[in-house]
Parts: sequence; structure tokens; C-alpha cells
Amino acid sequence: MYKMAVSKYPNYILGLRNLGIGYRNLNRLDEALDALFKALKLKKDDVQTLSEIGYVYLLKSDYSKAIDYFKQSLQYDPSYRYSLANLGWCLVQQGKYNDAIPYLEKAHKDNADYAWTAGFLGWLYENKFQDASKALYWYSEALKREPNNSDYLNAYKRLSSNYR
Repeated sequence: MYKMAVSKYPNYILGLRNLGIGYRNLNRLDEALDALFKALKLKKDDVQTLSEIGYVYLLKSDYSKAIDYFKQSLQYDPSYRYSLANLGWCLVQQGKYNDAIPYLEKAHKDNADYAWTAGFLGWLYENKFQDASKALYWYSEALKREPNNSDYLNAYKRLSSNYR
């Protein structure tokens, strides 16, 4: 459907971006990048398109390029949670745990309804810093947003029973 829309309206940024997202969802990552770069040519400062390009590079495990596009996105909207959270994820994949923390915390602070960042921070503090106190805090934050999430609940219970 988006392919037809783009053929009829080739300068419609939303159609190109959604075509790129559709290709991404089908794991046709090179085609996704092609559509997203066409969208970016129409509007160089489009936060969502820059973030989507970063996400495709994340999926391709090209974390350096992904980080570059997430940072570009954040230049135009410093609180865009998807760029913040995915930038944090990429930094963790590169072993840059301390660098990831501020991005993940900002993603949570600016979008407090987003449980994933809190849960990921809990995991990060538990597994990479062995800081049970901070891990418990972040798992409890995640549980406030998703109280039935068994991963967060089990981690919280496990840590709280060992941390006395």
C-alpha cells in the first residue's frame, strides 16, 4: 500500500518513512534504508526518520552508524524516547555501560510511562554493575508501569530476597 502511495506521491515524507518501516518489519533492511534515506532527503531534520535509520542500523548490528543517527535525531528533539533508549541499547552492545546510563535515565525521565527503559536499567545495574540497590529501584519503577510483567517481577523478587 505504501509503495503505491509513494509511486503516486514520491515527495510525501510520511509515505516514504512508513514504507521504510514496513520493509524494516519484513527484515528487508537495505530496502528500508533506501526508503528512509529518500524521506530524509525531503526533510533533513526529521526526528522520526533519523531515529528509524538508526534503528535499522541497530538491527544490522552496525552500532556506530546507529549511534550517529540517534544522536542526530536528538539534536532536533533531545527528549525523543526511542532515540534515547535505542542509543543506550547500542552503547550497552558496545560495552559502554557508563555511557549508556544517562541516555536510558533520560528516556525514562522524559517518558515515565515507558517501562522498558526502567527494566533495562534494572538489568544493567544487576548484571553489569552488580548494584542490587539500584537494580531494585529500577525494577520497581518498571513494575509501576507494568505490574504484571513476570521478568521484572521475578528479578525484583530474586534481588529483594537476596538483598537484606
